[in-house]
Order: sequence, then structure tokens, then C-alpha cells
Amino acid sequence: QPKPAEFSTPEQKYWRKFKTITMTKAYAAVHSVSFSPAAPFDLAVTNSTRVQIYGVRGKAPKKTISRFKDIVYCASFRQDGKLLACGGEEKDVKIMETGSGGLLRMLRGHTRAVHTCEFTPHNKHLATGGDDRVVKYW
Repeated sequence: QPKPAEFSTPEQKYWRKFKTITMTKAYAAVHSVSFSPAAPFDLAVTNSTRVQIYGVRGKAPKKTISRFKDIVYCASFRQDGKLLACGGEEKDVKIMETGSGGLLRMLRGHTRAVHTCEFTPHNKHLATGGDDRVVKYW
């Protein structure tokens, strides 16, 4: 029987050659990683009571946001990369400015830990969800 023709898509070729690069050893368990959709495409990593922002080629954090009293489970960049939404065991969702790391707004409404948050594509709203089994659209 003839063998099927070998065919590779560009995606298959890329992932076959893919190699892992360890950026850094985290301080504690990593709960989420999120790339900024805007240049310079930074990476937000949540671990323990902090969010660390890395440049895509850096091994050391560019910024550490440690304005949390308990574990942070999620972080999500707004489409323009200027804001970061973070949630965790504290139940509140914090909206942070990525440039300064300053707290812009705290969204209260969940009754248990927040595990996921995501800005809408048009940057005007945020969806969050967590242990209270509720999805909130802010």
C-alpha cells in the first residue's frame, strides 16, 4: 500500500522545532500567566501574594506588584496593555496601572476567591469568575 503524502502545515513545522526556555524560578506556585496584547508584550505571572511583570526576553521581573494580602490566582491585561485586572483569595478584583503598579480601582462583589478575569476586546468591561460560582460582568 502506498504511504500517504507527507504534508506539514506551517503550524506543525513551528511546533516540531519548538524549544522551552526557563525564564525564572518562581517564589511560589504559579497560578496564571498572561501576555499583554500590546507592545512590548510583557508577561504577568501570579504567584503567592504578588504579580510579577516580565519582559518577553528577561529573566528578572521588570516590576513586582505586591499589594495583596492573600494568594493571587489570576491577572489579565487590558487590550492596550495599560491596565491589569487581578483576582484571588481576597475576593475583590483589583485594577492596576501597569506603568506604576498603582491601584486604580477595587471591584467588590464576589463572596469567595476569584480565579479568572478577562477584559472585553473593546476595553470597556471585565468578566470575572470564582469559587462563588458566579460570573460577573463589570
